[in-house]
Amino acid sequence: MVALLLAIAMAAAKPSPIVFDANLRPQFYGEIYRADPNGTRVDLSRSPGADFAPAVSPNGKQVAFASSRGGRLAIYVVGIDGSGLRRISPLLFREQPGAEDVSRIAWAPDSRTLAVDVQNNTNAAIDWSVAYLADLHGGWHAIPEQGAPGWAAPTWSPDGGRLAFITNLGTIEVTTAAGKALWSVTGIGGGVAPESAWSSTGLLAVQALSKTIRVFDLHGRRIASFGGWNFAWAPSGNTLAYEVGEHVALRHASATAPFRTIPLWGAPQWIDSQRLAITAANGWVAYDLANGTTQTLPNTGLLTTSPAGAVVAQTGAPETLVLSHLGSTSQTVLAQGPPSCGSDEDAFGDVQFVPRSSSVVYQTTCWNAPADIYAVNADGSGLRDVTKSPTDESQPSVSPNGAMVAYIEALTANCHGCNRSLSVIPLAGGTPTQLTDEDMQSALIDDEFPSWSPDRKQVVFVHATGDGPSHLSEIPAPGGTMSDLGIKVGYDPVMGPKLIAYFGSSATLTVKTLDPSTGATQTVSTGAKLENGSSLAWSRTGRLAYLAFPKARASIVVVGGRTIALAPLLPLGSMVQGLAWSPDGTRFAFTATDANGVGEVYTIGIDGSHLTQVTHDIGATGDVSWR
Repeated sequence: MVALLLAIAMAAAKPSPIVFDANLRPQFYGEIYRADPNGTRVDLSRSPGADFAPAVSPNGKQVAFASSRGGRLAIYVVGIDGSGLRRISPLLFREQPGAEDVSRIAWAPDSRTLAVDVQNNTNAAIDWSVAYLADLHGGWHAIPEQGAPGWAAPTWSPDGGRLAFITNLGTIEVTTAAGKALWSVTGIGGGVAPESAWSSTGLLAVQALSKTIRVFDLHGRRIASFGGWNFAWAPSGNTLAYEVGEHVALRHASATAPFRTIPLWGAPQWIDSQRLAITAANGWVAYDLANGTTQTLPNTGLLTTSPAGAVVAQTGAPETLVLSHLGSTSQTVLAQGPPSCGSDEDAFGDVQFVPRSSSVVYQTTCWNAPADIYAVNADGSGLRDVTKSPTDESQPSVSPNGAMVAYIEALTANCHGCNRSLSVIPLAGGTPTQLTDEDMQSALIDDEFPSWSPDRKQVVFVHATGDGPSHLSEIPAPGGTMSDLGIKVGYDPVMGPKLIAYFGSSATLTVKTLDPSTGATQTVSTGAKLENGSSLAWSRTGRLAYLAFPKARASIVVVGGRTIALAPLLPLGSMVQGLAWSPDGTRFAFTATDANGVGEVYTIGIDGSHLTQVTHDIGATGDVSWR
């Protein structure tokens, strides 16, 4: 009897894991590295926050970059050896859920001053774009707009005396080195960002129309206008390489016609004064102007070259950053991207050579790293990957006995138009069972929001096809025939001990319940400041709670009970998602972004006490389940 009671006590004390989806995004996106040919790799930015837009100084001694660490965007500088990391700008603005920060940093030729543009994009619309000038000693001021809103893509003239910017209206604005307006020219316009580039002698080439290039001197006088696009200045002198017709042409800036055509078609970039890299039909090729010979380069969308003939390209799957030299077939692997980076994304970005070196600086750029299903104990111990798959697994729901996890699977993360299917897997790990069809040749199937019936025999979920509305459905957990529960235009169903709670979609989202035995529905809450990201959760005893966002500030609402305001307890602007009761009904689990903008799992008492961050640098993406 004593042994039996001890066994029961030990079983009761065994922690119930919190199950969630996470994409490890802090590892895959937003670190700045230096990679050397000897295999050395140095993390220059050293932050779990998003670090991006690296720019190596012309003297090769410093790297500037933007970072949202601490939840606010700012500009930082670090030595090429990783020493002296410091912030050189004020904290510019706070991160906002759904916003995408974009920055461009341009060093002045003397390596002492930087021009920076920062943009905060939400829903693909530029909310604002501002240009700044900074120096390495903390001097910092904004460049006032001169009639055309939104500065972007600053470039310096070779003597450091002029700056050229692109505006939201498609004009090119030229200022002094201090930001005082001098002159402007019309670019492509119509919402299409024009190109502009300075020659080594101080001429500015502009893509004035979709197929017209214009060249201006330092004072804004036009000295040439001709047909072409995708232009690049030679490293020295006033020679332009550009596309025209179905070939690449070379032209002196003030000449009336090109002096040479190259029988290749694609965007050119100069390797040195005698060699061009061209994106030909079958991949990049190097073209030698002296003898007209070509060399095939790695077939990739990303290519960076140095004047010494070093070539860095991104190849393969998983994507690999390789260093080679023109005329050589040998390659050195500088870095390898994660195997789960999306097929339409580059694992590396802003790759650039350190001047007078074969070392490179780059940013990891796996924007949509697919998620796995993870489990972790409430004290942060026992973290483990349950699914271990290169596909995207999300929306986990643990069965009432804690043995199985239902989840949604897609081929890649954030793939709009891709099939999403329902699967189950043992929580201890193992072989998953697919419950709904994911055949890409069939009609689009979009499954979401799985939840278990109390007897563990059925999984309730939202099912939609390409030719019909979404509706609440259920399917046997071992597999079988799907049944329609008769509720259309509802989402996020969660099974309780007796009822199914779900959100009803209308002008104002509502919380509703469905009795699956009778089909009767009831509205539980209306006008509760619900929005996308709201979540529902049942306790084992049948108490219902949900996430609400009054005045855009996250709160946990217990139906018939208290409301826990989360916003005052979390970093300002933290994005809160997912909700689950602990098995004993004393705590909630949810996900929220921390001070670095990284999604993490948190728990909090049902009385609003003892907020605890359970995970660190995991990239939790939204949904939690706790049984």
